[in-house]
Amino acid sequence: MTTTSMTAKQQLLEAVEGHQPAPFLSLIQGHEKKHKTVDLEEVVLELSRGEVKHVWGCLQAWADEQVTAFVAEHHNQNEETAASGTNNKDQESTNRYNEKLLEGIVKFTHIYISTFKEGTTFIPGKMLEMTLLLHEMLAAFNGSVKLAIVSLCEQWWLQELEAQDLLVTNVLSHLLEATTRKGAQKKEVLRLWKLHNALTTIDLDSPNNKKFVELLTCCISCPIFLNCDEGIKWLVGLFSWPSLIPLLHKEVRLAIPECTRAHSAKYGEVYFKAWKASQGDTKKTIEEECIQDLMYTAIHANPMSSRPSANLHHLLHHIHSYKKHRAVSSLITELYQPILWRSFTVANGYVRMNATGLLCDAFPLNDYNLSQEEQSNLLERQYHTLKTLLLDPCHLVRITAVKGVFNILCKYWIMVPNEVIKAIFKTLLTVLVYDVTTAEVRLEVIKGLTLLLGSADAVPFLIQVLPRLGDVFDDANHKVREAFAKLLLKVKESQALKYWDIVSVPHLLHRLELDNPKVAQLVSRLLLSSFHPFTKTDEELLQRSLSLLEENRMAARRFYQYAGSMISLPNVVHFMLLLWLCLSNHIALHRQQQQQQQQKRALSLTREQMLEAQEMFRTSNKVTRPEKALILGFMAGSRENPCPHLGNIVTIKLSEGEETVAQPDGPMITMLAETHFQMNYNTGEWKRIKKYRPLPSE
Repeated sequence: MTTTSMTAKQQLLEAVEGHQPAPFLSLIQGHEKKHKTVDLEEVVLELSRGEVKHVWGCLQAWADEQVTAFVAEHHNQNEETAASGTNNKDQESTNRYNEKLLEGIVKFTHIYISTFKEGTTFIPGKMLEMTLLLHEMLAAFNGSVKLAIVSLCEQWWLQELEAQDLLVTNVLSHLLEATTRKGAQKKEVLRLWKLHNALTTIDLDSPNNKKFVELLTCCISCPIFLNCDEGIKWLVGLFSWPSLIPLLHKEVRLAIPECTRAHSAKYGEVYFKAWKASQGDTKKTIEEECIQDLMYTAIHANPMSSRPSANLHHLLHHIHSYKKHRAVSSLITELYQPILWRSFTVANGYVRMNATGLLCDAFPLNDYNLSQEEQSNLLERQYHTLKTLLLDPCHLVRITAVKGVFNILCKYWIMVPNEVIKAIFKTLLTVLVYDVTTAEVRLEVIKGLTLLLGSADAVPFLIQVLPRLGDVFDDANHKVREAFAKLLLKVKESQALKYWDIVSVPHLLHRLELDNPKVAQLVSRLLLSSFHPFTKTDEELLQRSLSLLEENRMAARRFYQYAGSMISLPNVVHFMLLLWLCLSNHIALHRQQQQQQQQKRALSLTREQMLEAQEMFRTSNKVTRPEKALILGFMAGSRENPCPHLGNIVTIKLSEGEETVAQPDGPMITMLAETHFQMNYNTGEWKRIKKYRPLPSE
């Protein structure tokens, strides 16, 4: 035993025996510091059983004094008296309520029970008596004292100490109030969940617990419970009490119109998990009074007040998502049986619309309790109903049916018989895609086809039918044209079919020229790889651009208007420089041609040059007509070298013939004489040159 521990123990005993608040609170504060100056857990472990009884006898008496002072002070504050006497003031000064002291006593109790190990618990009667009193008075306290009492009772329950059933009811009420108020935090829900087993100690059917039951019921409409796993488990657990089920379900029905889509799905999770965890009559109650009631309400809800209807569908969608399990599939089919099929024949279009959405979402309905023949008949009934709904007089039903049918085909293409698929597509592509009553039906058909392209099993069939829809791109409604452009992009992405097999390139350019910016942008994206390929050479890129300009100049203008946002900045700069270079070369060539033409128009021979040329050509027997034109042009002043690869000096042979030539040593011999005309394009000078060569031997 260390000196520090001895000192702390002595200080504790002296403070408790002498009812000295300051030293006692100093010990508590020293224990709570980050770097403890006093370890009260060690001090408590050093106390003998007799010392423990003595300490708690003193603390209980001390706590009683503080509780009495608190009650008196609270009572005095509520009295409506005009004045108080001097004697009362003296009494208040001696028995004044010390909130810090009572909080310290509670914290010390918490420290004491935290030292318990399995099989070594010792709870003095005075400590239990004090704790029970504080628990009963929990609602009267507030602030830090109340929080300390709640924390103590929580720990008492979690450690499963003596009389735990008597120390949890008010704590649950406090935590329920904390979690159901605005601004509640997840940690409070977690604390509540840790005490979920304590609900079994409370008689929820008792009239005395009516307020407590109301707090429990409010939990299910609080978003904080839906946002964490512990909250979901708490709500699921509440459904295990049959008396709470109607109250909870009523609260959910009130919350559905205002909750978010995510929370409505969470409600579906709660109902499903509650059904799965329940048995006997409780399970039957959840099925018939909750889930089936939600199905009925969803069918008869007004879809125009979008949020309640949509939230109900999201809730049921979560339950439908478990239909891969046989028991759930049979349950869904059984619950829908008395209410769904009759809803397709009612006069109210909204009811038929809601029923259509639910059928498509729950498809395929299958009750595994039925025979194979009955299951087959049920599936055939669903196919027949879907085909009928596609031609329903109400356009809202047709829209919902088109959406649902495409979702079904996307998920269950292999399962659906070929004759059913062909019948459905016959209706879709010959009737609904040209529906004249509303563009929304036509729009949903195009969207559905786009969705179906994502199903690899459906692509071979779509390859056969999509080329028939090219004229839909000229639909009067811009949203339909936008959707069709997205369909073509999806076709291009899938690479299963060439988009120009559906809509020809001239047709696309026509739409690009005339359509609104959204459609034009989509068409530009579609044509980007064709008219502005990134992987081709610069020459090929320019050739594609020129072909686009030649095909449709206005469409080309709009194409490049939108293409800039689809091409990376380096590629845009490269293309601009390429265009600038081509234009620069074209301008230079055009100027050169103009200069040449001007020079040609300005060329003329003087009389002397004309006579000299005539005399030169009269004896020429080797010069050709083009060569004569070249010589005359040079003599007239043309300096355009037709053969730059031969150099700046060009020589043309004028004539060739035999001549007798005197040799330096005296004799005369016959040689081959050649006359040439030499032009210097650098200096502009020309001259005739005569060359002799030996006659070729025979």
